Amino acid sequence: MRAIGIDIGGSGVKAGQVGPGGRAEAIGVQRYDEPTRAHVREAIVAAMGGAMGEAIDGPRSGDDLRVGLCLPGVFDAKRAVVVQALNLPDLEGVGPGDLLPGELLERARGVRIVTDARAAAHDVWVRDRLGGRLAAISLGTGVGLSVLDDGRPLQVCGESPGHLGQIDVGRCGGRSATGPDGGADTLEAFIGLAALRARFGQRIEAGLDGIGMEEAAMVALVRALRVVHAIYRPDHVRLLGGVGVRLGPMIEQIREAVGRGLTRVARPAWTLAAGTSEHHAAMGAARLALESAPGSGGVGL
Repeated sequence: MRAIGIDIGGSGVKAGQVGPGGRAEAIGVQRYDEPTRAHVREAIVAAMGGAMGEAIDGPRSGDDLRVGLCLPGVFDAKRAVVVQALNLPDLEGVGPGDLLPGELLERARGVRIVTDARAAAHDVWVRDRLGGRLAAISLGTGVGLSVLDDGRPLQVCGESPGHLGQIDVGRCGGRSATGPDGGADTLEAFIGLAALRARFGQRIEAGLDGIGMEEAAMVALVRALRVVHAIYRPDHVRLLGGVGVRLGPMIEQIREAVGRGLTRVARPAWTLAAGTSEHHAAMGAARLALESAPGSGGVGL
């Protein structure tokens, strides 16, 4: 039994897979900018690359292939469609059947829909063999949070522990900012992809490599991490997503800044690390698809 994981993000599609024995690996990535739903369909096939043909033409035992899918925005499980996608508005009103290749849908026994934050957290929890409470923050086009207690998700609002990207972090770097959802001075308004593009243009990677702790994005992140400690009291914190992975060299500085004056309700031995792959969500979606109950080819959560 194996699974394909597909992560549809605001700036591209990433694909991963998990084979027999639980070995996870990245397959590929396909970038885009303000795509139509047709572009997203094409990007999925391109990101899967050779794995697409293998998935379709592989052994047909009847239950050997599953698909995990991370859809952007808010997903309505009853209608099986995306009802809100601020960063990919052309995907509102569509479902898995509108995006996944028909051959793959016919071949797969089941499709499991998960959030990118939940999937990325699950991949890290499995790979790092973490125990206790994990707060995994996905920093990419938007900002997402997943909290796992020994691998089991904590849910406060729908399928999430809350909307970390929309918390008010106040003025950062001496200025105010407005997020894509209209929220003032939110975390996403300072460290989401739109904010980083406004600050660094198309050279975001270079900008993050040399970013200082006094930058508005970092001030906002430190404040948000203090909120996470006050509310969730995690044993472990992981920064995931494309932005989170690139903050790896800054981890010690970030931890020092968060710890300076941190509330004493925070766990004293908490750990902080960055992800190691931008494919965590895709591989986590594949892992979760394998763990889902046997299906009949439909959509499950």
